[in-house]
Formats: sequence, C-alpha cells, structure tokens
Amino acid sequence: MQWPGRLARCACVRWLALVLVPVVAHAAPVAEGYELDDNHGTLVVTRGKRHAELEHRIGTFLVRELVVDKAARRVTVPVDENCHARESVTYSLDQLEARLVNTEALAVHRKRDWAAAAKGFAAAVKLDATWRLPAYNLASALAEQKDLTGAVAAVAPWLASEPIATYLQVAQDPELQPLLATPELAALRAPKPGTMKVAAGRVVGTFGFAPARGLVAAETTTGDGMSCGRYTAVTWFDAKTGAQLGSLALSHTDGCEAPGKPIAAAPHRSEVVERILDDLGFVATPFEYADAHDNDTGTRVVRLPKSALGVVVDGGGTIQILRKDRALAKGHAGEDRLGFAAYLADVKLAVVGTRRESDECPADALDALPVP
Repeated sequence: MQWPGRLARCACVRWLALVLVPVVAHAAPVAEGYELDDNHGTLVVTRGKRHAELEHRIGTFLVRELVVDKAARRVTVPVDENCHARESVTYSLDQLEARLVNTEALAVHRKRDWAAAAKGFAAAVKLDATWRLPAYNLASALAEQKDLTGAVAAVAPWLASEPIATYLQVAQDPELQPLLATPELAALRAPKPGTMKVAAGRVVGTFGFAPARGLVAAETTTGDGMSCGRYTAVTWFDAKTGAQLGSLALSHTDGCEAPGKPIAAAPHRSEVVERILDDLGFVATPFEYADAHDNDTGTRVVRLPKSALGVVVDGGGTIQILRKDRALAKGHAGEDRLGFAAYLADVKLAVVGTRRESDECPADALDALPVP
C-alpha cells in the first residue's frame, strides 16, 4: 500500500545525533552556568566548554524568552514552530546535565573505552531516569564488556514498562543483540515461532498478527513529499487497544519513472525485521484495504465493502469507523487528511493512514482502532 508523505522518524534510534557542537556565541544564560541557544532549529545546551544537543524542531527555539524557575531548577523555552502552533519545552537542570554527560560518554564509547563510557552513561541515567537513551547506551557499553547481566539490569525499567519497544531496540542494535540470548529477553518470544518473511525490502503479507502476545504488525510505504523517494516501515500495535508500540524503517527506493531496488534502511535490516516477526510469533492475517476518495459532499471517505465499513476523519481530527450511520469506533487522527484504511477482520482492528499536506512540513501518521 502506498500513501504520499514523509515517513515519521523511528522512535527507536539510540545514538544521540550531535556530539561535536559548534561553540555557541550568543547563548542565553539559564542558571548554575548552563546556557541555551538555537542552532538552526536545534536546541543546544552549553556549560563552560561542554556542549550537547537537546532536540530539533522545524522552527525556532526562542531562547531570549526562556523562563527559569530557580526554586524548581527548571527552564522553559518557547518554540515558534513552522509546522504547529507555538508551544514550549521544559527541562530540569539535571536533565540538561544528563545530556552533557551522555554526549561525553558517547565520545568515549566511540573510542572503545567501554568501562569509562559505562560510568558516564550510568551517571546520565541517574540524572534523568525518564530518558531511555542513556540506559540503552549503558547496556551497550556493558555488553561490549561481556557483562550481559549488567546490561539487562540497565534496560530493566524499560523492559518492564515498554517490553515490545525495548525488544525492538535490542533486536535492531548490533551492540545490544547479545541480550536476545538472556532469559529476560527470551521470555518475550512466542512459544511458537512466526511464519512471516521479508523479501526484496518488503514484508510478505503486509499485515501480521501475533496471537500469543496480542500484537499486530503493519507494513506501510510513504513518500517524502518533496521527491519520488518511497520509504517502507513496519509498525507494531497492541491489537486490543490499538496503541502504537514501536516502528522500524525497513527500506527505501529512489527514482520517479523507474524506481530502483529497495535499499535497506540499515545493514541487514530485512533479516532483523524478519527475526523480530519470527521471535514474536507473527503470522500473516487477512485484510481489506482501500484508499480514500472524496464523496459527493467533498468529505474524504474510505469504503470497505466486504466488511461494510466506512472510515472518515471529521473536522475535529477524530477518526470514525462506521457501519451505515452507526459509529462503531472513534479515535484521534494523527493528521487531518484521510489517506487509506485497512480492516483486519480476524483481529477486529482498523489501521488508518492520515496525512498533513504541506510543502514545507508534510507528514504522515498511522493509527489503529479496535472495532467491536
């Protein structure tokens, strides 16, 4: 299935993107020696000669308007978004320090000094236990020292709170893959291996169901909104609630008139995705699919005649699954323009693709709704 737009960034990326940050000349002071600045849409923290990236937005961080709560040791920075209404971001001073420490530890890690890197990542975890990145990095540094028990302990909080997302992260990262052999990760695997295959950069069967854990896997292909490139990813959902549990880029193709063969999103990515599908017990599940079209009133709808379902997105950004005039299910639409819908009859789940149409900020969203 295809739907034009830009593939959303995978939430499973582990490495912090920016390590060496240019010296900031016009940083705004916060407190305790910390300063913040906007570096072409990237919020950067500095403290003395130390620098680290915090986050990136398509817009501008208005650091000259930052507000510091010294009693709470917290700073709030307004964001003038190009693609959204104005909002703000908030960091505690400990969270700022955690970014600096993690960046420094990552530089040491890349020099293969695993023990020193592990100490730095552990310090970052202690500073900000709500940030999963240094926990994954700590597990990696420990795994490189053959300490799999310590590595599993490092990700244990995330394994407990988001087991499937953690499994996806471990399975895709070569430095973390040894953890798959530990009892804690093995416990997530299905009693019966899956049967789905990945070939030519695509998932054979498109949609899969893992009955042992109640999971759905959905393969979708999107464009970037600016060229003829196509991007294929696999997204995992909780079949009972429709909650999205993780996503992994699979492949992309280039070219307009004659697209080439799919190019893997990362080395051995097809093998990694197939192993995940196999480990979690996925089997292909039947589905009914249709693209959206405009009806007589100009409303975009999807009609699925076999299941007698209709899908619309109303002006308030709500997805409605209908049978005749009766609403069977409702949920929040990630974007405002309906693109496609698929109904997985054996799972009683609808997967809906929506899009934000914009020359500057195109985006796609994928949502899943249980259908009684």
